[in-house]
Amino acid sequence: MPEGDTIFRIARNLNQALAGKIVTRFETALPKLARESIRGRTIQRVRSAGKNLIIDFSGDLFLRTHLRMNGSWHLYRAGERWRRPHDDMRIVIGTEDFEAVGFNIPVAEFNGLPSLGPDLLGDTFDRDEAVRRIRERGGDEIADVLLDQRVRHQSVHSSRSADRRHASAHREESARDVAT
Repeated sequence: MPEGDTIFRIARNLNQALAGKIVTRFETALPKLARESIRGRTIQRVRSAGKNLIIDFSGDLFLRTHLRMNGSWHLYRAGERWRRPHDDMRIVIGTEDFEAVGFNIPVAEFNGLPSLGPDLLGDTFDRDEAVRRIRERGGDEIADVLLDQRVRHQSVHSSRSADRRHASAHREESARDVAT
């Protein structure tokens, strides 16, 4: 499963190619997405939130995808031949210059975002909110609390195993013991 650092890099690459561009083509194999038209909208930015990749469009619309085990996003110049079979395509978002193609993406929805905790590495990290969410978990072991993305998440994944090692070293502490 792609980790947060991989999603961050994918979002950064897609953002560099697509941000500010107008959608000229939208194709999907997912009936749930086919109901919404994004053709003619401007791609405002592409970003990551935990393991979610989010594409923000004009008109307060965004597309959230989660790659799970087998999903991937590829970026092609307009008209370039894809490296994966068309049958694996789930989403195509095209601009005049580029096509972003989502292959085997199992989770995709417009305007649906899970409740993630504060981004530890984000520009707008809210320490007080992070502490509040940790303490809200009361007597739960801190190791379990820190691995819950509803409590906190990282847009750039440092190392899941490092998180576990740190959490295991303090396993017996409870969430209510977190100092401010």
